[in-house]
Amino acid sequence: MDHDPRNPAYIASQGPLPATVADFWQMVWENGCVVIVMLTSLAENGVKQCYHYWPDEGSNLYHIYE
Repeated sequence: MDHDPRNPAYIASQGPLPATVADFWQMVWENGCVVIVMLTSLAENGVKQCYHYWPDEGSNLYHIYE
């Protein structure tokens, strides 16, 4: 895949679940994503909608992706 910033590509995805967060970061890495936009909150009306997939500070290791 060509990562030419003059010709951006977009990926639409649901927020990752605890079991799929490593796959999510693999997709980000393999596609050269530089921006991630989250359009939902982590929870709505007390119901968890998405796993908190980013570190609060520093970095986390998800499989082989940091």
